[in-house]
Amino acid sequence: MKLFATLLLSAAAQAVVLEVPQDFATIGAALQASAAHDVVLVAPGVYPGNLIFPAHAVELRSVAGPQSTVLAATSGSVVTFQSGQTPSTVLEGFTIQGGTGTPVFLNGVSRGGVGGGVFCRNNSSPLIRHNWIENNRAAWPAGVGGGIFAWDSSPRIEQNRIRANTAHYGGGIYLQSSASLVLENLIEDNDTMPAQNGFSNGKGGGLRAMYGSPVIEGNTFKGNHCHWVGSAIALSEPGTTVSVTRNLLVGNAGNYPIDIAYSAHGYLACNLQWGNTPANQWPVSGYWTNEGGNGFADPHFCDGGEWPYRVEESSPCRPGQNPFGSGCGWIGATQLLCEQVVEADEEVPAAWSLGLPWPNPFNPVTHVSVDVPGLGAARLQLFNLRGELVRTLHEGLLEPGRRDFQLDAGTLPSGLYLLRLEAAGRAQVRKVSLIR
Repeated sequence: MKLFATLLLSAAAQAVVLEVPQDFATIGAALQASAAHDVVLVAPGVYPGNLIFPAHAVELRSVAGPQSTVLAATSGSVVTFQSGQTPSTVLEGFTIQGGTGTPVFLNGVSRGGVGGGVFCRNNSSPLIRHNWIENNRAAWPAGVGGGIFAWDSSPRIEQNRIRANTAHYGGGIYLQSSASLVLENLIEDNDTMPAQNGFSNGKGGGLRAMYGSPVIEGNTFKGNHCHWVGSAIALSEPGTTVSVTRNLLVGNAGNYPIDIAYSAHGYLACNLQWGNTPANQWPVSGYWTNEGGNGFADPHFCDGGEWPYRVEESSPCRPGQNPFGSGCGWIGATQLLCEQVVEADEEVPAAWSLGLPWPNPFNPVTHVSVDVPGLGAARLQLFNLRGELVRTLHEGLLEPGRRDFQLDAGTLPSGLYLLRLEAAGRAQVRKVSLIR
C-alpha cells in the first residue's frame, strides 16, 4: 500500500514517493507496486539480488548516493531494463556490483553473460546517472559489456564511475545498434579477456560499440586494458558511425587506445591522450575524421592522479587551454581544480530529494530538508487533503547541498497535510500529521 497520496493539482498526476525500507522491505517490491512516474527513494544499505524495472516510467534514486547505497548480486545482471523504458525512467545514485550478466544468443554466438551491471534490451533507453558500476563481469563464454550492455537500446549514460568490470568485449560498456549518449563518465580499470575456448583476444577495454551511432563525449578513460585492440574505445562493423568528443585517455594499456575497424567511422574532436601503452596513437587512417583539437598532452592531475582526478590550473583539459584547439571546453570528466576538494561532509547530493519531516507527528513546529544537486529553482509548499494551498515555505533558487526548512503550523487545525517539493520538472510529496 502506498503511504503517500497523490496531489491532483493539475490535469496531470503528480509523482508519488515510495520509500525503501520504510514503506517496502525491498526495492523490487517498491518497483512492482509503483505506477507511472512514481519515485522510489532508497535509504542507505546493501540490497542483495537482481532488479527488473517495470514497463512504465519510474525513477529509482538513492537518498545518500552510491557511497552508502549498494545494489549487490552474485549472478545475472544486477539491473535489467527490457520493456522499452523511455528516458523518463531513471537509475541514479547507487553502487552496482557483483553481476555476471544475462545469457543471450548475440551475433551468432551463445554468450554466457551480457551486461554484468546493467542490461538494456528491446528499445529500452533509461537515464543511468551518478552511479558507481564496479566489479561486475560478463560471464564466459564470450561475455560482453561487463559494466553496461545496450542492444537495440539507447540509454543515456551520464556521470557514472564505471570501474573494474570485465568482459570478453567491452569491459566497461558494450553498445550494439545503439544511439546512446555516453557523457562525462569516469571509465577506469576495466578489462577484456584473453583468448579462450576458441574465441580470440578481447577488444574495447573501456567501451566497445557496433552497428550504431552513439555519442561518446566528455569522458575520462583511465587505466583500462585490452588483450587485442582498443584499450579505451573500440568501434567496428559497417554502419557504425560514432562521435568521439572531448574525451581524456590516460594510462590505458593495449594496442591502440582508440581502435576503429571493419568499415566503422569515427568523428574525433578535442580528445587528449597521455601515458597510454605501448604508445599514444590515433586510429588507422581512413577510418576517422579529424575535426580538430586532438593531440597528446599531460593532463596535470593532482595528488598522483588519484580519483576523482582533479587537475592543476595549467591543465590542457581546462576550457581555452588545449594547445590543439582552444574552443574545446572541458576535456574529460575531470572538472575540478586542485583546490576544489569536496570534503566528505560537504558532498553535493546526486538528486533532488525531499527528506522525512521531523518530528512527525508535530505540534506546532516540524522541520524538513531538501537535497539540492545543483543550483536550481524549487517550490516547497504545504497543502491540505483537499488540495488547497496552505503555506509556501520556499519559492526560488536553492544552492547545492542540503537545505533545511522549518514549518510552523501556527493556528492550523489538527489533521493530515501534504508537503510538496517541485523541482527539475518533478514533484515529490511527504505526509505530515499535526496533532494539537
